[in-house]
Amino acid sequence: MKFLPAAVAAVALAAASGAAHAEEGWDFSVSPYLWAPGIVGDSQVPPDGPTADIDISIKDVLSHLTGAFMGTAEARHGRFGVLGDVGYVKFTLKPGVKLGGTPVIDSKIAASTTEATLAGFARVYEHERGSIDLLAGARYSKFGLKAGISRPGQPGITSDNETDSWQPMVGVRGKVRSGENWTLAAYVDYAGLGGGNLKTWQALATADYRLNDASSLYGGVRVYNLEVTGRKLDSDLTLAGPVFGYRYAF
Repeated sequence: MKFLPAAVAAVALAAASGAAHAEEGWDFSVSPYLWAPGIVGDSQVPPDGPTADIDISIKDVLSHLTGAFMGTAEARHGRFGVLGDVGYVKFTLKPGVKLGGTPVIDSKIAASTTEATLAGFARVYEHERGSIDLLAGARYSKFGLKAGISRPGQPGITSDNETDSWQPMVGVRGKVRSGENWTLAAYVDYAGLGGGNLKTWQALATADYRLNDASSLYGGVRVYNLEVTGRKLDSDLTLAGPVFGYRYAF
């Protein structure tokens, strides 16, 4: 059931894009990608307890990954279009954490994040060497954290909670051609204008290499921040690391 909201959004986008492509003048692209983030931040365990400082390396996340799916799709007609992004990451590991600034004797963390973004965009600037788009839409975010922490001479502390919400999203992206086959791109968005206890923002910078008229490879860095405030879950985590993908247009 964890995939259901994201899957529904992805299927709806694919159906809408496929129908749109049947009409003359539409461009469609799909892009599976891989993202390998490290995680830094803090989380109260439990929410009314002491704060745990979390610092998990990219290597630790990849070594203990138990599930992942990532991909984007886009349909464009002239200056306007729609895009969707779906991402899911789940891992379980025993990191070294600090509780109130003091190292703990043992810890175990199981975390999962799910996000599905659906947005429309309008091209507000276009030149032969680059373009700028403004985006607006909505993001579904779901975050779950199960943690167990023990300290010498004290009973263990455990927490097992999750939260999810839909939030309005706004963003901007731009790209600049750099040579015959290279393109530099940047993307920033924020979801949380509707209030609620879950807010996210992300930034992405990539270099794209065109293989042919239909396909390209890209790589860069993605930063994703997730802030949860509430009675059952209180966390502020930043996931950052390299991203690599393949884009196919038709």
